[in-house]
Amino acid sequence: MKTTKCGTRSSYVTGCRCDACKKANAADRRTRRKATPLVPVEPVVAHLRALQAAGASRARIARAARVAESTLDRIARQPGTRMHPRLAARILRVRIADGVS
Repeated sequence: MKTTKCGTRSSYVTGCRCDACKKANAADRRTRRKATPLVPVEPVVAHLRALQAAGASRARIARAARVAESTLDRIARQPGTRMHPRLAARILRVRIADGVS
């Protein structure tokens, strides 16, 4: 027995894939994207390069920032893009003093 109204994101989340529910979910995703604007990746790339120049390995930086090493690889390969601000903040908080060298 369905307990949510069709044509809502709640109904989509519970499994309904009718056109109205898909539209409601898409609208919600657009709203959420606008609520969290992405930030430039360049300061993060510069920070990664500085950490590596100081002797930190990419694996240790990834552990200290609690991100996958592949995430750091992707960021370094795609300058000029934008990224989520929370991810940027986690990487920018890593310091050599954190024992990443």
